Amino acid sequence: MDEVRLSAHERRALAGMEAVLSRDRALDRRLSSMRRGLLPRVRPLPRTHGRLPLGVIVLFAASVALMVPAIETGSPVLTWLFAGLWALTLIGLTALVVRWCRRWARHTGD
Repeated sequence: MDEVRLSAHERRALAGMEAVLSRDRALDRRLSSMRRGLLPRVRPLPRTHGRLPLGVIVLFAASVALMVPAIETGSPVLTWLFAGLWALTLIGLTALVVRWCRRWARHTGD
């Protein structure tokens, strides 16, 4: 690949632009946290932010409570209800783990 060399004037101009842009903390934070994926970052709705852990706990309790009669009776309806609740519980748990990992990465500076 051909290497492009900048003149001294262009290097000084570029350094000046970088210095001005680095003073903008909001821009610096946004640029440092950009992802390289194809899909845009989807942010959770603020009003549901605190409800996810409670929802996962409730779904887990309901699925465990439904698991016992499903095993004892062997009813296909109860078994399918348990499977659906358990799948929702795992989806919510995965969302929590992703959220916690993103928070941890933000705090550690990765």
